[in-house]
Amino acid sequence: MKTSFTIICLITFLFNLSAASGHPTRPDSTVIIKSHWKKGEIKKYEIVQETKVMSSKILILSEVTLSVRNIRKDHIELEWRYDTIREIDSLPPDTKRPTKNAPVISLIGTTIRYHTDPGGRVTGITNFEELSQRLKPILDSLIPSFMHSMMPNYFKSFLLKDLLNLHKLYGQQLKIGDTVILNLRDSISPDIDFPEESRKIDLCFKDLKTGILRIGGKLSNLDETKQTSDFIYEFTPSSSWLREYKSVTKIAVSGSIITNEYKIELLPEKTR
Repeated sequence: MKTSFTIICLITFLFNLSAASGHPTRPDSTVIIKSHWKKGEIKKYEIVQETKVMSSKILILSEVTLSVRNIRKDHIELEWRYDTIREIDSLPPDTKRPTKNAPVISLIGTTIRYHTDPGGRVTGITNFEELSQRLKPILDSLIPSFMHSMMPNYFKSFLLKDLLNLHKLYGQQLKIGDTVILNLRDSISPDIDFPEESRKIDLCFKDLKTGILRIGGKLSNLDETKQTSDFIYEFTPSSSWLREYKSVTKIAVSGSIITNEYKIELLPEKTR
């Protein structure tokens, strides 16, 4: 049971990697995803991830603070800090309750310093080596060794997944109905080398009353795992901060269907 739970936890860390803004006027318009942030801005986000495998469930609730440290001519400097993390698991009554997994808890208080280009696309993790020295040994000690070779990017996925979900569509030019290739390979320093993702952009509109931009679609490239993924992004008007990102992903593994529901939501100003 401990090994099974560890694998479920790992899948929870690695499941998602997907993220937008622009000024569409018609359903067939092109949307350019570009940041309009200001130095000193601070945003607070809640991240909810629920992974279900048969009768087992893991729910991870996180709060993060995102700060714009500086805006320069050729890049933006930001900090991403995990303030709180809570993990809730639900298992069959006849099983022993596993201990809370250390990798998730060890992120509390962790700050990731990074750069984006002027449009908001992540270009560099400036304190990656420091984070790797502190956190990677913890993850290595808990993940079965045979999985290290199967998923060589497991640590980078674990550490950067949430951050990249928020930023992934920034810097993109999207035309509704097109298949968009999201490729992070060689685009982030140190080399992150995540696989390409093909996403079909099916929906895009701006709420005329609120000015909120919504972009949605689905994962279009299915493999032997029969993976399906539906997603929607909402962005604030003018500043183009991510307001909410939701996705539901299902994947077939060893005869079971794993469902992952994931959400990043901008918290109201009064809670910050």
